Amino acid sequence: MTALQEADVSRLALLFERHHRALFNFFLRLTCERQASEDLVQDVFLRILKYHATYRPGRSTGRGSARPTRVSGPTQAGDAGGAARRTRSGPAVPRARRERDATPGLEIEEEHNLMVIKTGWPNNHAMRLSIQVPARTSLDLSVVNDGNIIVDGVDGDIVANNVNGAVTLTSVSGAVVAHALNDDVKATFTRYSGKPMSFSSLNGTLDVTLPADTKATLKLQSDNGEVYSDFPVDRLAPSLNQTVQDDRSKGGKYRLKIEKAMTGRINGGGPEITFKTFNGDIRLRRGGGAGSAR
Repeated sequence: MTALQEADVSRLALLFERHHRALFNFFLRLTCERQASEDLVQDVFLRILKYHATYRPGRSTGRGSARPTRVSGPTQAGDAGGAARRTRSGPAVPRARRERDATPGLEIEEEHNLMVIKTGWPNNHAMRLSIQVPARTSLDLSVVNDGNIIVDGVDGDIVANNVNGAVTLTSVSGAVVAHALNDDVKATFTRYSGKPMSFSSLNGTLDVTLPADTKATLKLQSDNGEVYSDFPVDRLAPSLNQTVQDDRSKGGKYRLKIEKAMTGRINGGGPEITFKTFNGDIRLRRGGGAGSAR
């Protein structure tokens, strides 16, 4: 602690390695709750990190005592409300109880037919939301941790972004922009809207089913995966997939960029649909029946 007090914060890791297991076992004996014990150990070391500069050897800075005990239900608390302690100069008084906030928080706002739903902040607890919307609804959905995005039977434009979960769209028929950084994107369309769309991931597979009569121009890129298609794809020449920037007349530079992506047309071509993943595969499936926009 003396080295830590002298701003050698790297010693905190050594303190943690030496004492975290003993602290956890101590709290576990008191609370009989593993999650509460882990939280208390974390609180201890967060306080050390926050107040290490005020540490004085041989001096206690504590002003009270805490005795967590087991509670039932989803909310974690400290001492039970009926417990009591006796002071030196008086009768027993109720012991203070530590309440732990387990509510995730939910905010709903509607204005001009636009509804915004936010959850998980500021407490950052996970919450599962199941929302029913009219079939003709446009959606903009975003999840960071501990959850997937699942949409079923919506006829509207969809923007879906997920960092650590999957995106699954079933029986949709609007324009889609879907991105899942570390998981899969799967979409099944009942009708193609005739608008540009985009599907992307870093570490996941892109699995998209389009109506059989979809007319589109495809741009497909997988750096470390494979590309599979049920549609016959008419490959375009590489020259149609290059970008030229010429600023030499302004004293600048000339740049020619030929994209690595494969470009091709299905059913004669149409609006562009982009598929891009780094470590996953691309699977383009052909659905049954007619379903393109007329």
